[in-house]
Amino acid sequence: MSRTDRSFHRGVLPFFIIVAFSIWGAVVMAESQDPAPDPSAGSTPATKPQMETAHPEKFPEVVAKVNGTPIGKTELLTFVETVRDQMHIPQGDLPIAMYRDVLDEMVKLELLYQSSRANNLLATPEEVDKTLSDLKEQYASEDAFDEQLKSESISLDSLKEILAKNISIQKLVEGVMAKKVVVTEDAKRQFYAENETEMEQPEHLKLRHILVRVPEKATEDQREQARQKIEGLRTQITEQGADFATLARENSDDPGSRNQGGELTLMQGQAAPQFEEAAFQLQPGEISGIVQTSFGYHIIQLLERIPARTLPYEEVQERIEQYLRREALEREVKEEVGALRSKAAIAIFI
Repeated sequence: MSRTDRSFHRGVLPFFIIVAFSIWGAVVMAESQDPAPDPSAGSTPATKPQMETAHPEKFPEVVAKVNGTPIGKTELLTFVETVRDQMHIPQGDLPIAMYRDVLDEMVKLELLYQSSRANNLLATPEEVDKTLSDLKEQYASEDAFDEQLKSESISLDSLKEILAKNISIQKLVEGVMAKKVVVTEDAKRQFYAENETEMEQPEHLKLRHILVRVPEKATEDQREQARQKIEGLRTQITEQGADFATLARENSDDPGSRNQGGELTLMQGQAAPQFEEAAFQLQPGEISGIVQTSFGYHIIQLLERIPARTLPYEEVQERIEQYLRREALEREVKEEVGALRSKAAIAIFI
């Protein structure tokens, strides 16, 4: 029921490349709009400088080298599309600056990977297999996993290579850099005091749901089959006393909640409007009718309605520490990358 579709590349991309491009969606959208005329100007409005458009078909096959290790054009284009997808940037030409900035992040990743190798922190085959297994569990079946693999034009061997690099970098970050991070009690309490409004928790629901997915371009027969399935599941629960959680584990097409028996928490603005409208009308223990969204057909069981409140320090201190630790760790990563870069031989060809 998530608003965002799954992606291998999104799921395995290290966190710092996503963070680095959190502003790109707004930048590209702004550059794509015509400038508004300035009422104080003359009859000919000033023209906003346009960002130089990239022509990736003209890029060389090797777009960079890091200590002699090549970064290929295909890999760069894949990363750019991942960032475009993650930031919801519309299809169309992109500025050359975006390709160069994504490539710069890829250089950072390669530097960290090379450092993990130098520190004997490379991923083991067992670690790669475990991560791959965990990734597969997010999909309803092996066929669904293979279909996603095919849709992203990536082989299983290539996926394993991506996972191996990411695990190696993670071992370096968590095994070396994270040990340098210290978060004090005073820092946590100061953060809590300075962010009081952020400690307000709105009303939210604890619920279970079952999704029977309907493909985007489903035929009428497919839609009817899906509806009959969800109606049958609802009948089993409401008339035959079947356990909702058990049926969710066995039948739900929502990978984010299926393994938890369909259980999740929901606040306003987190799900499809039709889903939210139905969920917030329920009373604890009540089961909804059939709810249709763009994802397919749902049935929902409300478990608990949790009222709005201010979260006490004792309840959020662990999350505050995690947040502060992550911020500090990102600074450590940035400093380490700077140090590695100062000693590296890096060549950029675009």
